[in-house]
Amino acid sequence: MKDIGSTIITTFQARHETVKFNLPFLLSSLTQVLCLIPLALLGYGIIALSITYFIEGGVLFIISLLFFKNYPVSRPERGYLKSYFIYALPLIFVVPLSYINDNIGRILIKAFLNFKEVGLFFAIQGLMSFPKEISSSVMMLFLPQISKLWAEQKIETLRKNTLKTLRYLSIVIIPLCVLIIFFRREIILLILGKEFLSASPILVAFAITTFFITSVRPYNNILYGISKHQVVPFLGVLGTIVLILSNLILVPHKLFNIPMLGLGGLGAAIALLNVWVIQGIVVVFLVHRYTQIGLYKKTLFHILAGLIMYGFLYLSGQISFLNIFWLKCLILLVLSLGVYGVFLILFKELTKEDIHFIKKTIHPFLMAKYVKEELNKKV
Repeated sequence: MKDIGSTIITTFQARHETVKFNLPFLLSSLTQVLCLIPLALLGYGIIALSITYFIEGGVLFIISLLFFKNYPVSRPERGYLKSYFIYALPLIFVVPLSYINDNIGRILIKAFLNFKEVGLFFAIQGLMSFPKEISSSVMMLFLPQISKLWAEQKIETLRKNTLKTLRYLSIVIIPLCVLIIFFRREIILLILGKEFLSASPILVAFAITTFFITSVRPYNNILYGISKHQVVPFLGVLGTIVLILSNLILVPHKLFNIPMLGLGGLGAAIALLNVWVIQGIVVVFLVHRYTQIGLYKKTLFHILAGLIMYGFLYLSGQISFLNIFWLKCLILLVLSLGVYGVFLILFKELTKEDIHFIKKTIHPFLMAKYVKEELNKKV
């Protein structure tokens, strides 16, 4: 159901209807988390928790269908079908590989260890699906712009838009990852329960992976947008090979009586990180070769500001200034974001224009007005 709903939502992506595109993903992920919390608190098992992912797919399908119901549907022309088939042909090989990559870690954990390790890995993987939607939502809307600019050969505009997208994604995702890493135990206790506390290192690995995913996705979309996605199957094969080899080294205690690292779920999470790092290097190289678009080098300033933010959280956490634990966490969260923002300003990576843009973007009344206008707009 999730795949069908995602297919329907592609219409909104092509029409640049940001609310209709993002809302189904946001509400379905939020529903999944809201169902996950009470089930975890009530002590239900892994099977009951996995039902929340079925609910997520159902919510996504229903909302996307409701948004799509007034759109006219007609018989596709042969020319369109032919062009779509040729464009999608390389992706036929990508889909099976993506399913393998999504599940190989769990399979190998079960093969070499036990169901408990599978449950720890699976629960954290599901928990981190929500932060990844940030980059996914932005990139899906960025794809039509890439195609348009490439068709018009506006390469410099494409380069500027790509670097601006990378900059804003980096500014947003780094403090989120820092907060997840620092408050990892609190997040697990709140959402999954104390039985999952041993999975906190897995959460750290997934948080770091989320940063790399966010950094690589714009380049992946460029390959699709400039019709150079023929290389994507090769990237998929490369990723699968790296993932399997990494899992075989990192997950089991022994392989053919040869000692391995035996990291279990943490090893599977690090294997995923390895895939995104290696694939990212290749993708950035290919995009630079085709378009001369390179890295946004000032991301290093964002990372430095994030490290300073983590240092502030760590040092402040050692000070006993409040007996109310959750209130202390909230104060630390707000203050640390302030520290992050101050250092971005010092590094000239957060300007008055950026602050004005962010305020305008998150302004509740302007946001509500835009949402209302788009949802009420006639097709």
